[in-house]
Amino acid sequence: MKGARYSFKDTLKENTGLAVYNTGYEKCDKNYCWGPALRDHYLIHYVSSGRGVFHCDSRTYELKQGDLFLIVPSR
Repeated sequence: MKGARYSFKDTLKENTGLAVYNTGYEKCDKNYCWGPALRDHYLIHYVSSGRGVFHCDSRTYELKQGDLFLIVPSR
């Protein structure tokens, strides 16, 4: 099955302390890769099934079902 994807983005970005403006899910195909890229916002990922690898700052993290990780904005 090809990867399934859903994304909702709220384009209104007010000057608030905390706002969720993008939610969604993605079922990635085997060997899926995204990046490298810099973010201008915090991004929380939850692994609901499967496994994968996350590379950040010369470190590698093995991810599996139930793991949660945070990507912070670039400085």
